[in-house]
Amino acid sequence: MKKIKRFKKSGSEKELWQILAEIKDPKEIQKFMNDLLSPSEVSMITQRWVISKLFNKGWTYDKIVLKIGAGKGTINRIYNILHRGKGGFTIGLNVLRELKEIEEVKKKEYTKSNLERYIDRRIKKGK
Repeated sequence: MKKIKRFKKSGSEKELWQILAEIKDPKEIQKFMNDLLSPSEVSMITQRWVISKLFNKGWTYDKIVLKIGAGKGTINRIYNILHRGKGGFTIGLNVLRELKEIEEVKKKEYTKSNLERYIDRRIKKGK
């Protein structure tokens, strides 16, 4: 059997992305990823995600070093990816922002009458 030297070229990497895109339940994704990755790999990925969120919030490089305890190389890599990468972190940050907005809407209980009052106020402002 011929060894596959580069899994990226085998189509297996594309399969992984497709599988992740199809799994809709976060608990199922967690199970899949926990089977796929070692605990240290999950920790490293999580650390990179946290660093990207902190940079997005405007944190400085030095503050992140003190807060996270990650190596300067890792922090620098995330900074460079955020500024010169393919936009993956930005996509993730946008998804996170949308999820938080949805959660805020769910927290507010809009009864039909509350919604009607809101619409009436918007219509009156438009006049």
